[in-house]
Formats: sequence, C-alpha cells, structure tokens
Amino acid sequence: ANKGESIDSELTIIESELERVNQLTLGLEDLAVEQTASVASLLDLHQQIEEIVTLFKAALPRDNRITLRFQPWAETVQVQADPHRLRQILLNLLNNAKEAIAGAGCIEVGVAVHLETVTISVTDNGAGIDPERQPEIFNAGSTTKDRRHGGIGLSIVHKLAKQMHGAISVQSQPGHTVFSLSLPA
Repeated sequence: ANKGESIDSELTIIESELERVNQLTLGLEDLAVEQTASVASLLDLHQQIEEIVTLFKAALPRDNRITLRFQPWAETVQVQADPHRLRQILLNLLNNAKEAIAGAGCIEVGVAVHLETVTISVTDNGAGIDPERQPEIFNAGSTTKDRRHGGIGLSIVHKLAKQMHGAISVQSQPGHTVFSLSLPA
C-alpha cells in the first residue's frame, strides 16, 4: 500500500509540473504572438495558398494516404493580410486536419468571396469534433487530442486571425469538419 501511495504522490507532482509547464508555454506563446508586429501587404491569395499547400504536401510522409486539394475562387483574389500570420494559420489548420484523419482521407482548401469578406476554408473528412467541445476549441489549453498536445495551436490561430481583423470558426460533425478563416476583402 505504501508503494501505491508513493506512486500516487509522484503522479500528482508530475501532473502539477505538466500544468505549470503548460501555463508557462501558453504565456510564451502569448508573448510571441503579441510581440510580433503585423506587416500587412496586398497579397495574391491564390498564390499564397498554393505555396502553403505545396509546402505542406512536401512535408507529408511518402506512404501517406491523404489527398490534399486546393479549390481557388473563379477570379484572382487579393487581400490585405500579413503573409507570415496567414501561413502560420493555414499550416496549423492543415496539420490539425491531417491529424484528424486516421489512414486515408481528404483535405480541401477553398476560397470564397462574399461582399466585404474573403473566406479561406480547410475541410477534412476526419473523425469530427464533439459538439460539446466546439465552443471552447479556440481557448488555450483546450484539445480534442491526447494529453501530449498542449491545446495551444487553435488559440494561436484565433489570436492571429484577430490581429489581421479576421475571424476563425468551425463547423463539425462526424466525417466532416470545416475551419473557416474570414478576412476583410
């Protein structure tokens, strides 16, 4: 019984330390996001997305069974945005989509223009996100993955989108998840 109490005590300490490191990491992420000045420029959105998709495809393992497609808008789309923030957002969303797919699957990046807004969507056919978790998914520390993930990726995406005067949203059901980044046109 004594050994069991010792293990419980050690696990409590480890859990406490993991929480402390998680809070420290969140603080550093906040600092990094806040310290980086946003440099917006007029971007050819399709060219930016093509580069990001190509980069992401190149990083996928050779034996991967994920199809990655880009569906551009019918016309050239220009948007005033920070290319570094846009790249970080899309890479985070693509990586999350990849991790949501077990085995074979499909990820599609799309662009749509609505009056004053440009929307970039990242859609996957992975497991989906529990409806009860969706409202908190952009909060730091919230994760739908195992405990090895700190749950900071989507909170960073949310902050970066806000810094570009945009918004991020999610719609999900089993087998179909769409993250939408809306930016001013």
